[in-house]
Amino acid sequence: MDVEKLTLLGRVPLPLPWGLGPNHSIDPFALLRLPLAFSQNSLLSPEDFVKRSKERGVRIRVEQLSELHRKGVLVPILGILRRRHQKRVSVPIWQGSMNRYGQYRSNLALALDAATEGLLVDPKVRRYGAWAEGIALPSGNGYTTTYPSVFYSPYQLLALRAVESLCREMTASQSEAGELNFTLPYLSPADVQLLDGGRRLAILLSGLDMEYLPNIFLRIAFPDEWDLGHREFDALSRRQLFGLTPEELVGLADGLLFHASTFDPLGRWYDLIRRAHPDTWKELEGSARLAMDYRIASEVLLRFVEDLGRADLTKPPPQEGRMVKAILDDRLGDDRSDLEPALMDRGLSTQPSLLLLLEGKTEMLLMPRVLEILYGGPVPPTLIEPVDMDSIDVSLDLLVRYVLGPRFGRSTPDVVLLNRPPTKVLVAVDPEKRFETPAMQKEERKKLVRRLLELVPAGMRTPAAKAEIDTLVTVTTWGKYPWEFANFTDRELAEALMSRGRPPRGLNLATLMAPVHAERLRPPHPKDGGPNIERVCQGWPRAVRKRALAEELWPVLERKIRRSAGTLNYRLPAGRVAVDALRLAVGTHRRNVGMRLR
Repeated sequence: MDVEKLTLLGRVPLPLPWGLGPNHSIDPFALLRLPLAFSQNSLLSPEDFVKRSKERGVRIRVEQLSELHRKGVLVPILGILRRRHQKRVSVPIWQGSMNRYGQYRSNLALALDAATEGLLVDPKVRRYGAWAEGIALPSGNGYTTTYPSVFYSPYQLLALRAVESLCREMTASQSEAGELNFTLPYLSPADVQLLDGGRRLAILLSGLDMEYLPNIFLRIAFPDEWDLGHREFDALSRRQLFGLTPEELVGLADGLLFHASTFDPLGRWYDLIRRAHPDTWKELEGSARLAMDYRIASEVLLRFVEDLGRADLTKPPPQEGRMVKAILDDRLGDDRSDLEPALMDRGLSTQPSLLLLLEGKTEMLLMPRVLEILYGGPVPPTLIEPVDMDSIDVSLDLLVRYVLGPRFGRSTPDVVLLNRPPTKVLVAVDPEKRFETPAMQKEERKKLVRRLLELVPAGMRTPAAKAEIDTLVTVTTWGKYPWEFANFTDRELAEALMSRGRPPRGLNLATLMAPVHAERLRPPHPKDGGPNIERVCQGWPRAVRKRALAEELWPVLERKIRRSAGTLNYRLPAGRVAVDALRLAVGTHRRNVGMRLR
């Protein structure tokens, strides 16, 4: 019979990720001689164990823990005697922990004190005794404080699914003093042995985690002591201590990863969670938190195997050519190289759907407001991101290549998958300089498409691929005139100038409209460009800058945009460009995107 498939009382299945458990005979006392034992993942009191269990969706009472201990299926790692026995001797501890890591009566400090005073015991080899009362220690001024007398390894939480099944089998009774007592029905020796594998796994993990948890959690407890203990760590000696082969260790790690995937409610969302900063993992609750415990334990074992020189056992098979997921694909790690595909798979890429390239402060101020009206609210930067080119003379090559450049993943003869969703670009500029004529605008667009195509591997530059890249770039202008003259009449511009500026004596609205109109008709110049509204008020006692003018003109533009809202047929250039931008952005696929090759 496969012992792993045994059931408690013939009806409660126990999916135990450790199988028969790691086959070693190391006792908890041996751990205290190791550098940094229990320093990076501290011991748990019974109350701590109950609290941690609740965070993982399992409600258990301290009295139930006591009964599990009595039956030998969830035995604490360490215990403390209430008084010194004549035959007790001190337990050796690592020299670096002599100062108790600067702690006073923490769980770890209590265990270390008990070890040096000959009061530490292994609860597994000592006859069970009730420990709910704890131990009382003097705290000064004649008072005493009660501390726990037994401690669990945090890795014993890995047995919580089995513990939950056992607790459901317990019967409760109440003593005359009102205390609750729980009784667990008879367990066979095979059941007890099977569950004891979890304790042996916890001892193994507690003998390794001081080296690996800091790199997994990106956090070091007691850094001065850790620096000393880290230099003393030797993977080969640690393997010889436990007597386990790399293959056995990977088997344990695989079991933990596999079982985590069977009950983790996060499902495919775990692919993002495992890449998140480890500080966020503690925000998980219930089964998701317990599944993460499994994976952390697995990662400790796998990193140990890698330090033994057997990285060949810890790497998942290549993605290329396989259709199914491998167990090792679920490994934790700080590699962010494949983060973008994971984000895209869930529709969460931070890559914008469209870059709207604008050339001046006025456009950057007003176009987002126009987009907001048409969109019905603030436009998310992941949909449209306005970018200030600052000047029409700026080169767009670097920006377009960096932001729009495709990131390629797996490929077939017909299609190559993208590791991040495509971003389109809409260049909206004044009709001047290199964008002065439609032919020049067309040439600028073709140049940007060529730059993007250069990022495609030579073997993928098929006609179909070129056609797909061609759809990413759009170049447009505000029409015949620059921004202000394209969107506002001479009267609207003159009124705004009069309101914001201080014109010379004798200049009124009627006489100001003539120079505004003359500036509108001013032909483009190779050096200073086309018409510029600021030129009209040069020399005034108080001239008007474009940003102030834009604020003055916004109510006028808003009325025009709202007047045509719902028609999506804008003759006004600002509305036309905004509608084009929204159409391009909304029409960009965000998930499971590929580029056709033929």
